Amino acid sequence: CYQRGGMEPVPGCDGTGISGKDYCAEKKNNLFISGNNGNPSSSFPLGLCEGDCDNDGDCADGLVCFERSGMDVVPGCAGLGVYGKDYCYDPNLSSPTSSSTSPPTSTPTNHISSSPTY
Repeated sequence: CYQRGGMEPVPGCDGTGISGKDYCAEKKNNLFISGNNGNPSSSFPLGLCEGDCDNDGDCADGLVCFERSGMDVVPGCAGLGVYGKDYCYDPNLSSPTSSSTSPPTSTPTNHISSSPTY
């Protein structure tokens, strides 16, 4: 169950739906609110990209609670989530960096190859 606030888009679904109504959706690393403050107890420990966690103990083994400010992006998860809610994530997943990459190793040519490689 994707619990949303207001008209928040539901991951994997088209349309706007009804304001404040929750919808069934496939997770696929989308941010989901599964529980809050230990309720419902069946939702804890929280899985990958699930919230609302308050500390690492709310998350499944190997996951940590990403305590965010506002709408910070949760590493390894898709979607915006709910404003001010915290989500469990895998700190071992790679995430984009702000540093630049190395320049290309060869210079491009204007030569058109009759046998391109793919």
